[in-house]
Amino acid sequence: MNLESCNIIVGVTGGIAAYKIPELVRMLVKAQASVQCVMTQAAHQFITPLTLETLSHKPVLTSVFDRIQTDSPVAHVSLAHKADLIIVAPATADFIARIAHGFADDMLSLLIMSSTCPVLIVPAMEPNMWDFAMTQKNIESLRACKRFYFLGPACGELASLHQGVGRMSEVSEIMTRIYGLMQPQDYQGKQVLISAGPTREMIDSVRYLSNLSSGKMGLALAYQAYLRGAHVTLVHGPIMASLAGSIDTCDKARMCVTEAHSTTQMQQALEAHAASADVIIMAAAVCDYAPIKPHRGKLKKDKLGSQFELTLTETVDILKSLRQQSLHACMVGFAAETDNVIAHAQKKLKDKNLDFIVVNDVSIPGIGFESDDNQVTILSRHGLCLESGRMSKQAIAQFILRSILKS
Repeated sequence: MNLESCNIIVGVTGGIAAYKIPELVRMLVKAQASVQCVMTQAAHQFITPLTLETLSHKPVLTSVFDRIQTDSPVAHVSLAHKADLIIVAPATADFIARIAHGFADDMLSLLIMSSTCPVLIVPAMEPNMWDFAMTQKNIESLRACKRFYFLGPACGELASLHQGVGRMSEVSEIMTRIYGLMQPQDYQGKQVLISAGPTREMIDSVRYLSNLSSGKMGLALAYQAYLRGAHVTLVHGPIMASLAGSIDTCDKARMCVTEAHSTTQMQQALEAHAASADVIIMAAAVCDYAPIKPHRGKLKKDKLGSQFELTLTETVDILKSLRQQSLHACMVGFAAETDNVIAHAQKKLKDKNLDFIVVNDVSIPGIGFESDDNQVTILSRHGLCLESGRMSKQAIAQFILRSILKS
């Protein structure tokens, strides 16, 4: 994901958590954002302007009277008008109080007062300062302005070695919120139901049938739909815990996550939400067959002999089932193919009465199952055919979500 053409102001105030801000600036620049750093005088006690200047490739503003190359003789006015987002991290109790009461006596507060863009405040302070009644009153006052957003603080160990709420959110969490604030909110108000990952059909208590799906594509779709304003319900099969990192940082009010191991469990979880869904994206790779009668306990090899026959039965067709229950929803299926890719996808599109199908050739090395990249073709019931290049699965998710709305 990138933030190309986004003008972001990073404001640093006087807290020990300022040591994390160079990494934030580095990640923003890597995402192709244009970053202007602004420091309060107190922030100089924790990091140097030279550090942020080196990483942002721009002079750091530290005073109301600093002059920079702009199209206006008044620096704070020019920067404020161009800003797409202002981040204050770490935000001390003192700075929150000053902007809540309209003070504008340094460059950072001047920029906030002069701008109309969203302001993301990332507090960091001692637990007693965070819990102080006036601090909470100041935060409520800023929230009421609608353009101020808060992230954290988290609970953990602080510089004082005390434990409690007051630790600044991690840089990865800040980046997640930034991406959310910068994404077009074209899915706002929409209910999006997504499945991800494999299913497992048990042979006995320790063995199962499954496939190579990692769940990365479905998780990327859920995350990107969330960033675009959707209320997302994600039903996923067994996946590695490390893959759910971005999902775990999402607001639980807009991201509901359910784990389902078997195809039947996944069907039941999806059907529970299908009636209210505006968009259903079936990215999971479910098992087509399951053992007729899973064995209780572990089957012993010495009792099975040199050959072992397993009788399978066809599992439920979740896509067809969901379509029958939710005729109004936009239904999107996935097809992982190895030959006659388009022909097989077109047949699946018609047979399952889908609005769209996303197909990829998993025989191509480096895309598809378990990889970080993908390359897909989107077909629609109206004859649309859109091809993506090879991109990250997060970028592919953006491509799919845009295509659904535009078609």
